Amino acid sequence: MDKLLISGGGPLFGEIRISGAKNSALPIMAATLLADGPVMISNVPHLHDITTMFELLGCLGVSVVLNEKMQVEVDATTLHSHVAPYDLVKTMRASILVLGPMLTKFGVANVSFPGGCAIGSRPVDLHLRGLEMMGAEIDIDGGYINARCNGRLKGAHILMDTVSVGATENLMMAAALADGQTIIENAAREPEVVDLANCINALGGQVTGMGTTTLTIDGVDTLHRGSYRIMPDRIETGTYLAAAAATRGRVKLKDTDPHILEAVLIKLEEAGAKISVGKDWIALDMEGRRPKSVNFKTAPYPAFPTDMQAQLTTVNAVADGVGTITETIFENRLVQTHELNRMGAKITLEGNTAIVTGVERLKAAPVMASDLRASASLVIAAWERMPKRLRDEPELVEAYALQLRTRGRDELAEEVLRSALQQQFNERLVNLYGLLKGKDVARQLVTAEQWLTQHPHNASLLLAAGRLAQRNRLWGKARDYLEASFSSRRDIQTCAELARLQERMGDKGAAERTLRDGFEMIEDQLPTLPLPE
Repeated sequence: MDKLLISGGGPLFGEIRISGAKNSALPIMAATLLADGPVMISNVPHLHDITTMFELLGCLGVSVVLNEKMQVEVDATTLHSHVAPYDLVKTMRASILVLGPMLTKFGVANVSFPGGCAIGSRPVDLHLRGLEMMGAEIDIDGGYINARCNGRLKGAHILMDTVSVGATENLMMAAALADGQTIIENAAREPEVVDLANCINALGGQVTGMGTTTLTIDGVDTLHRGSYRIMPDRIETGTYLAAAAATRGRVKLKDTDPHILEAVLIKLEEAGAKISVGKDWIALDMEGRRPKSVNFKTAPYPAFPTDMQAQLTTVNAVADGVGTITETIFENRLVQTHELNRMGAKITLEGNTAIVTGVERLKAAPVMASDLRASASLVIAAWERMPKRLRDEPELVEAYALQLRTRGRDELAEEVLRSALQQQFNERLVNLYGLLKGKDVARQLVTAEQWLTQHPHNASLLLAAGRLAQRNRLWGKARDYLEASFSSRRDIQTCAELARLQERMGDKGAAERTLRDGFEMIEDQLPTLPLPE
């Protein structure tokens, strides 16, 4: 999405269902490489990074099947490549998380150096050093990390000189199948790390010490098939709370966990918010009041999370008083303050500290978001004070429909997309339309088929029609549409959908041919590397 046009000027009210945690889903998807059978993961968030991880696993030969409930079945027993290529890894830093599990499971891993981050340096030294302590041989060549081990990795006592979530996760996964016991000291304590450990244990691993600075992993011979539900996203939760606080509104967030966001809740209460919690919900009510300024410093969990710094900076920007914010994790994460100042905020920077003098209201202005957290803070600010604008661009319709979907409002999202597509055809909207379950699924299919009369060879529309035909249990029609889509444009999602349907219809030969065609498509995208004779 290139831009958002935001109509602001009033408080935010409502109830929202919180998605699964992206920062938990990504390492858990990587951890499925460790298992000797399929792993069903539920509560997977609908995000670009998740799609990229799907593509990366598919590139390795892993079977990845996503259903309409955002459940994904990952089966690594089909893995046939040990190369995580630059074209995929460059877009998402979390791709480095396949290094540890692939190395410990298969004895070899070739992973491009990661990218996908605009908030400062995050070196992978800790990952590599820990793997070398476990017996890995690592060579850096041509921008790739080439890792090998003779036999199993060996348990080791690893003391990390700085706290790193990614390194803790990578080394934990590598240790899960290592020979002997691994102890990781100065380990990250984040809830997402705990979630990964719980998933490994659910598959037969032996990890203890979760939530403390010392993790103990007793390596096992194998991990088995199983299922796991991703924890709620604490940053999404905090972002909605901050939005309601900044706009003097009221919000109730469901399917979340107040215990994983205590540092943020404390600061919001200091800001004047009335907060109530239950086992799986949080409610915030500003009762129309302007927030009060708060001081805070980011630090590793359980302290105030750096991923919530930008959002609380925005709350301070419209608060009564002066707040001081110190960022200790990433050197560039105060960058959004320059854009907030364009909207009338009064923020000065002194090194890694922002001094925020609250103003009564912000004003409308064009701004640029540098990263996800900055994007969230600017959206909050724009909503707080922007004039009414017509939301008629496809990017805005998609964003709105996705938000409706996360709140369980598929029927309304389907109506919004149908109306937009009848005015202007757009492939991204069509793709999303095929994933939604509207009020009348038969009517949805008829609508898609009417669009096909105007766009008979559009691969995205054919894929959507195939999915809608499946939802209507019209198996033959669904197969025909999916085959036509795959013939028009071969991509991993269509390949997986078609092969799954062919297998369920009893045509295993056709399913194998489809998967073979998909593999050849992926193989063509791999870099040219030496292979055994």
